[in-house]
Amino acid sequence: MNRFDLESRIAELHSIVDSLNDISYGLIEADLSKDETIDVIDGLAVVAKMKIDRLFNTFAQVFSLDKYSNNEQLELSEEIW
Repeated sequence: MNRFDLESRIAELHSIVDSLNDISYGLIEADLSKDETIDVIDGLAVVAKMKIDRLFNTFAQVFSLDKYSNNEQLELSEEIW
């Protein structure tokens, strides 16, 4: 992994904005029910968490942090993250 992979992962987070725009369209134009809206938002929360976890993993690899560290002094506790 390198900094370009990290930049790519950060850019991927912008897709969440598109998804939120789709949800607002669905609320207004497609007349989603309350249950459908909750399901969509819950699903988006799961996807956002996965993207953030993947971004952090790339960050840790690029900067040799946590389990990717070759230097024990650079290792960070799982509790911090």
